[in-house]
Amino acid sequence: MYFKKFLFCLSIFFLFFFISGASASTFYVNESWNVDDIQDLINDESVNLTGLHFNNTGSGFYNSISLDITRALNITCDIGVTLSGLSDFTEYAFYVLSDNVSITGFTITGYFTGVIAESINNLEIIGNNILNNFDMIDIRDSNNVTIDNNEINNAENNGISISSSSNLSISNNNISNMGSYGIFLDEVNNTNITKNNIKYNDEGIRIDSSNNNNVSNNNITDNTNNGMTIDETNNIEISNNNIKNNDNDGVDIFSSNNIDITNNNIEDNKESGIVLDEVKNAKIKNNKIKNNGYYGIRSGSSDKLTISHNTIENDGDTGISLSDSNNTIITDNFIRNHEYSGISADDSINLTINNNNITNSGTAMYLGNINNGTIKNNIIKNNENCGINIDYTKLVKITNNIIDRTNNGIYIGEAVDTNITNNTITNTESDAISLDSSVQSIINNNIIKNFGDYGIYLDKPSDVFILYNFLFDNKKTGTGIYLENSCYNNIRYNTISNCYDGIYVNGFINNVMYNQVKNNYNGIRVDGDTNTVSYNNVFNCSYEGITLISGMDNKLLKNNISNCRYGIVSNDVAIIKNNILNNNKVGMSIEGGMAWITNNTVKKSTYGIKSYLGSLIANNNKISSVVYGIYSESNQNEIYKNTIKATAYGIKILGSDNSIKKNIISGSKIGINIKGNKNKIFKNKIKSKNFGINIIGHQNSLTRNIANGNKYNGIIILGNNNKIAKNTLNKNKYHGIKLVGDKNVILSNNVKIRGIKVNGDKNTVSKNKLGKTKGKDSIHRLCIRGYKNIVKRNTN
Repeated sequence: MYFKKFLFCLSIFFLFFFISGASASTFYVNESWNVDDIQDLINDESVNLTGLHFNNTGSGFYNSISLDITRALNITCDIGVTLSGLSDFTEYAFYVLSDNVSITGFTITGYFTGVIAESINNLEIIGNNILNNFDMIDIRDSNNVTIDNNEINNAENNGISISSSSNLSISNNNISNMGSYGIFLDEVNNTNITKNNIKYNDEGIRIDSSNNNNVSNNNITDNTNNGMTIDETNNIEISNNNIKNNDNDGVDIFSSNNIDITNNNIEDNKESGIVLDEVKNAKIKNNKIKNNGYYGIRSGSSDKLTISHNTIENDGDTGISLSDSNNTIITDNFIRNHEYSGISADDSINLTINNNNITNSGTAMYLGNINNGTIKNNIIKNNENCGINIDYTKLVKITNNIIDRTNNGIYIGEAVDTNITNNTITNTESDAISLDSSVQSIINNNIIKNFGDYGIYLDKPSDVFILYNFLFDNKKTGTGIYLENSCYNNIRYNTISNCYDGIYVNGFINNVMYNQVKNNYNGIRVDGDTNTVSYNNVFNCSYEGITLISGMDNKLLKNNISNCRYGIVSNDVAIIKNNILNNNKVGMSIEGGMAWITNNTVKKSTYGIKSYLGSLIANNNKISSVVYGIYSESNQNEIYKNTIKATAYGIKILGSDNSIKKNIISGSKIGINIKGNKNKIFKNKIKSKNFGINIIGHQNSLTRNIANGNKYNGIIILGNNNKIAKNTLNKNKYHGIKLVGDKNVILSNNVKIRGIKVNGDKNTVSKNKLGKTKGKDSIHRLCIRGYKNIVKRNTN
């Protein structure tokens, strides 16, 4: 049979040979040829066979054709030729075992595998319709293979399967309804997969253990697993693909190196857009990634990633998620509309996040357990919960970011060596910057406006520097800088205005220095021990300028405080060299403990210094243009060497055991007014309008004071057992000394013009110099009323 068909083909061959040499080596077969006839033709080495053409002379069906291609052939067919293995589910249609073979134009159906090629070079499979087979195309150990413009549809296993091969081109194919992979590459190098439509497969493309491959300009859609999976592969470029509507991830890459994912549309995948696991040296650039179920990009256990210039939006959970990924750069991405985070990173080292625009997510950026990170030049707006949220990090720099309209601007939890510099944070509902249990950090030169609760909030901070920040709250409800449970922190050179509290510090050994605190309800408030508040300018506060709520060994040094209701309110504090001006109620108010107040300047207040419950050591202060110079309702005050110009009282004390010495008091109605016992008033110089010293109490000592020229008395005392000695009380309009009480001692005073008036019993008046007077003043030199008074050795 083959011989007769061979003679027929041979005669046709010679006919064409004489007419034209174009088909001299091509043999034609038709539906009457069976598989053995065609295989015998291929195997016959005596025939010069370079082409094999299948004619469509009737039905076009060639049943159970299964050919081993053992020589170089161009295998073609007429339109409508179908190779069918359905009758007995034949193993393959073509098994290519020779170099330089092409297979073009066939419909191949009903085989276990449509086309197999093994250990060959230069194969072309072009323009075929391969369908309803178990496997479609299987290439093994081959090179220089082109698979182009084929329709590959409905296989139980793979569409195109290639292993241990190189230099392949897979292009312009439609591959659909595969039970496993549309395209599967294993140990394949230097392959281009381009312009294919790959859809409705279990998985679109899988590449394992391969190198130097390119996947570009494909449509990979509607697959029931991943659009593409890359495993243990190096040097692959994935570009300009449309990867959509896959039921798992768009692109999965595992244990691979040198990956370039560029200019792809990756959308509407049920799980994530791109997943990297144990990947090194990957670049993800200029992709549009949106509407994926969970993550836009997710990376785990990877190294040296660059994610740049992507648009990532509307993914269900997070835009970019990193875990255990080191040396990663995320830059120039547009990220928006994610339920949880725009960018999330955990357990990673050397992370850079620059120049991204992140909007409308739950939290714009979450970083956990990061070592050495840079977050710079990002625009973060309209995120619901937080702009930047960082936990358990070390050596993170957050610089030059714009954060607007979120609940919290920057939150740092249990971090070390964080640098927050040159950020602009506006319109936060709660805190602009918040640090919890963080140490050795810097918050520097930030602009913070319009916050709900706190501009800068630190809980349990240590060794934190807050420097050169500008804080402004137009609602005047929040606190500018708030430290809770803090120690060893520095707040310096900040400008804080329009807040409820400008600065609040709770803790110990903190320094608050060189700040401008203005137009707040309260300026600076400190609660704790051994804190220093110095060189601050605090002005135009509605209530208190500087407040020390409680604590010991605190210092207020060289502050300028003006135009507040209360300049300083404190207890148990050292107040040194402050300028306290124009405060309409109290310059300094001491409300408990022991306050040391020295070398301060206080002007234009109702009270210069006022103490309720605490004791004062007040010395070398200059107090002027006040109603009350120093007012105290406590005991054991030491008030000395102060210069006081007051309109009502220079010093007014309601208490006992006070020491008042060497003060210079002028302009007041009463220089010193004391209601109490056992007070010591020594060497004060008083020039008052009405009374120099007014004492109500017992066992007080008044010595070496000067109170001349008062409208009424130099010294007036109501009480017992007081000692008035060696005072100079001249030229007072009434008496120099007026005493009502018993057992008082008036000794060696210099009392001229009008001398001494005593009303009481058992008083001693001796050795006083009364001066020489004339007229009616002479009868008032010494006026004593009472019983058993001793009056002796008084002279002119």
